[in-house]
Amino acid sequence: MGKRSIRGWKKKIFSLVLALAIMLEPPMISIAANEQAVSEENSAEESKTAEGVEAGEGSEAEEESEPEEESEPAEGSEPAEEEETAETEEESSEEAEEPKLTTEDSIVGDLVNAASTEADFVVTGGVLTSYTGTATDVIIPGGVTEIAKRVFENNTTIESVTCPDSLKSIGEYAFSGCTGLREVTLNEGLTTIGHFAFQCVGFGGKTETQATVCETLTIPSTVYSIGSYAFAECAYLGEVVFPNGKIEALEFVTKSTFERCKNLKKVYLPERLSDLPAYVFSECTSLDTLYIPFPAASK
Repeated sequence: MGKRSIRGWKKKIFSLVLALAIMLEPPMISIAANEQAVSEENSAEESKTAEGVEAGEGSEAEEESEPEEESEPAEGSEPAEEEETAETEEESSEEAEEPKLTTEDSIVGDLVNAASTEADFVVTGGVLTSYTGTATDVIIPGGVTEIAKRVFENNTTIESVTCPDSLKSIGEYAFSGCTGLREVTLNEGLTTIGHFAFQCVGFGGKTETQATVCETLTIPSTVYSIGSYAFAECAYLGEVVFPNGKIEALEFVTKSTFERCKNLKKVYLPERLSDLPAYVFSECTSLDTLYIPFPAASK
C-alpha cells in the first residue's frame, strides 16, 4: 500500500478510538460517582454504629457503677442498724417475759389472801341469810347467831371460815360443796350443826408436789346436836376431836355423819356421847383410831 493509504487508516483508527473514548467517559464518571456515594453512605453508617456502640458502652458502664455505689454502706450505718436490731430484740424479750393475765387470772390474783368485810353479808335479826363476797378467808360478823340454809353452798372460792362467839346454829347445807374450804374454826357456844352442813368440804388438799394435807376438825364442847351427813364425803378430813364439855349429852341425830371420809384416821369421841348410831363412820377406809370413853369406869 502507499503512504497515503496508511495515513488514512491511522486517521480512521484514531477517530474510532477517540469516538470510543468519548462514548465510554460518561458511564465511567457515573460509576465513579456511584462508588463515591456508596463509600460516603458506608462511612456514615459506620460512624452511627460507632456512636451507638459508644453510647451502649457508656450506659453499661453507668449500670455497672450504680450497684457498686449501693453496695458501699454509708459511714456509721452498720452500728445504727445493729443498735436498732438489739433494741427490737430487747423489747421482744421483755414482752415475752411479762406474763399476760387473763380476766380470770386477774380476778383470782385479787382474791389471794383477801378477807371478807361486813358489807359482804346480809344479816337480818341476827340470821345470816346471804353472802355476796368473793374473799378466800370468810370471817362471820359478830352478832350473828344463826347461819341460814345454803348460804355458802357450792362456793369453791372459800378457803377458811371463822365463826364468832355469838353463833349458835349452822343450818342445813350451809357450807355443802365448798370443796376448796380447808380450815373451819367453830366457836364455843355453838350448839347445833344441821344436816349436810359441811358435806363435801375439803378440809385439806394436795400440795404442788401432790402430797396430801389433812386437817383436824375440833367440834366445840357446847355442841349437842349434829345432823345426818353433816361431815360426809370430806375428802381430806384427817382427824376429828370432841372435847369433853358441860353439855350432858351429845347426840348424832341420825346415821352417816362422817360417811365416806376416805382420809379420816383418828376420831376422839367425848364422854358425854349418849348414843352412836349406825353408819356414822361408814366407808371411812383409813380409820385406824376410834377413841370411845366409858363414863362408868371413870367414876
